[in-house]
Parts: sequence; C-alpha cells; structure tokens
Amino acid sequence: MSAMTAFTIQLPGGESAPGAAPIIFVVVCSVCGLMLLFKGMRGDILVKCGIAKAPRWMYLIAGVALQMPVFVYAYAIKTAN
Repeated sequence: MSAMTAFTIQLPGGESAPGAAPIIFVVVCSVCGLMLLFKGMRGDILVKCGIAKAPRWMYLIAGVALQMPVFVYAYAIKTAN
C-alpha cells in the first residue's frame, strides 16, 4: 500500500502520475467556479449602468461545471491508490 497524496498518485501498474500540474489546474478551476457561484447567488451580475452581464442561471451552471474537475481528481486519487 502506498501513501496517498494530492501531488503523486500511484497507478495500478506501479507508475506514478505527473507531479503538481494536475492539482494546479484543479485548484484554478475550483477557485474560478466558486467565484462564479458566489456572484450568481449574491446577484452581483450587473455592470455599472445596471445591465446584466449574463443571466443568473449561467453563473450558477458555470460555477457548478467548474467544480467537476475537483470531483474527478478526487475520484482518480481514491481509485488509483
């Protein structure tokens, strides 16, 4: 049994996955997704003149979609180790 970390995962063949590049991508996607979710929930979607940049539901859907890499990465670590 190998140690499970966020930066290296042991694949079934004994090979280890690439270093920190996937986790950096996942963290950036998650942070952007959380920003969009909070903007959509607060209703902070208007420009200075009062016109909406995008509908509220688009912010919410995009925020949820950008959280998917976190779940996929967590599942990959769980199943690989």
